[in-house]
Amino acid sequence: MKPDISMKEKINILLLGATLETKNMGVNILAEGAVKCILQQWPNAKISILDYGYQPKSYSLNIDGRAIEIPLINLRFSKKFYLKNNVARLLIIAFLALLCPFAGTREKFLRKNLCISKILDQDLVAAISGGDSFSDIYGIQRLLYVSLPQFLVLALNRKLVLLPQTLGPFKSRLAKFIGRNIITRATRVYSRDRDSIEAIKPLLPERVIRERLRFCYDVGFGIDSLEPKEHGIEEALNIRTYGFQLIGFNVSGLLYRGGYSGSNMFGLKLDYQKAVEDIINFFMRQENTALLLVPHVFGGRSHMESDITACLEVYEKMNEKYKNRFFVAKGHYDHKEIKWVIGQCDFFLGSRMHACIAALSQHIPAVGIAYSRKFKGVFESIGVGDLVADPRQLELDEMLEIIQSAYQKRSETKENLKWKMPEVKKRLDNLFSDIKIVSSGN
Repeated sequence: MKPDISMKEKINILLLGATLETKNMGVNILAEGAVKCILQQWPNAKISILDYGYQPKSYSLNIDGRAIEIPLINLRFSKKFYLKNNVARLLIIAFLALLCPFAGTREKFLRKNLCISKILDQDLVAAISGGDSFSDIYGIQRLLYVSLPQFLVLALNRKLVLLPQTLGPFKSRLAKFIGRNIITRATRVYSRDRDSIEAIKPLLPERVIRERLRFCYDVGFGIDSLEPKEHGIEEALNIRTYGFQLIGFNVSGLLYRGGYSGSNMFGLKLDYQKAVEDIINFFMRQENTALLLVPHVFGGRSHMESDITACLEVYEKMNEKYKNRFFVAKGHYDHKEIKWVIGQCDFFLGSRMHACIAALSQHIPAVGIAYSRKFKGVFESIGVGDLVADPRQLELDEMLEIIQSAYQKRSETKENLKWKMPEVKKRLDNLFSDIKIVSSGN
């Protein structure tokens, strides 16, 4: 057997399920967080991303002062089966190769396809599935979208690790089959919340539960912030100098529009648009407070998930009422820069979980206005599960009680976060410490 790869040797690692140029800052955070964890264990790793796209490209990152280039190996999720990088076509090629009993002939056949050849060169494949898409909560098509590349990797006999993410829920029979098949064949499976582990246990053999399932914090907790060249929040920063508490409020464009279906897709018990207005009114009634609307998903009005569109609508509707104390972050930010903006707040509320993580990781008390169970599990993992206000289960008055209570004890929460975060970041630095890679010889 070939020796384990040391930290100094160069290895090839492939990342699935997150890229660095999306309009959703949470996805970008997951990608950079995963890269950062990989480089902590293997500083000389050559990292690539396998994801859907029309053309191959390269991403640039700066991590701890180090410039990193990450190429994209592009797949296609398309009805055009003739495309050489069509994920369905690649799966068929991989399964046909399994019929060949001769290893040399099998590899020669596979390497005729450039995309497959690049996957075969990998020593480890790490999948994060957009954080919460390894589930049919968003529909079976989304689950297939993130799962087919993982099936391809497994069919090519590459070592697969599922990075910290929400596992499930798997509601349909097909979803349960997909989840069970991938988890039981993966080398290691990390959940970012303990509820996910309990929820998927009935699907799995005891051996898999014992040997492969692990808990680890969301990789977003380890991301650094970066001050933007143009803040876009100068007035909000200025008012803090007069002793005002700055409340950050992330309004989700997805929830504001009623989900992808436009008809309360996530089953909220309240009118989200009205709830947003009532929350703003609540804070504007407090003494010496100002409020900053903070988007975490960008895009124009045609992009239905866009937080900035929703934030601007709310701002236009309520600005006259609260002039000089009511602001919106209008700058052009990347995921590190929007974290810096969030870091200027004294208290935070958000319906995008990674917006809340950006606050919590900077010791800022944050209330998560949830639309899935991922909020509760991630918040509980750092000891602030009581800061989740879930409108799927709560009426507006009940939600406002949680927000009010959290605001009143914000100083205590801040101190607890200061104590907890070093432990969280240390665990992320050691995420891959028990993963052994044997050189592929490539």
